[in-house]
Amino acid sequence: MFTELPTSGLVVLLGAPASGKSTFADLAFARGDVIATDDIRGLAGGSRDALEATPESIDILYTIVRHRLRIGLFTVVDSTGTTEGLLGRLADLAEATSSPIHYIHVEAPVNGYSQFDVMSGAELGVHAARRAALRRRIRAL
Repeated sequence: MFTELPTSGLVVLLGAPASGKSTFADLAFARGDVIATDDIRGLAGGSRDALEATPESIDILYTIVRHRLRIGLFTVVDSTGTTEGLLGRLADLAEATSSPIHYIHVEAPVNGYSQFDVMSGAELGVHAARRAALRRRIRAL
């Protein structure tokens, strides 16, 4: 589907919350290659939405990424917590392990998502409608 995506080193997905980073990761990369703070928050904080667990989740994410890069595994970071501090740590880590680092900015258009929900007649929430519309747009690339 995507012909020019990295296949080695570290990929960091950048974008605002709900911009489609996770959907893009699901479509473009193998699930085992993606380390997502939402998933780690679910494990560490009991819920993917447990924002109070974000600092610990970022530390766990960093530890996992460090391990994967040290043993040469391709790794994709899906995190809304991509602050300058985390980005700097990841860049330093990539350099220390001689891994190429790639940044992909995901920016999904917001216009028309709620219209999709009404037009399709689906009983979907706004979030599900956004994901469905984004999946169609990404597949069309």
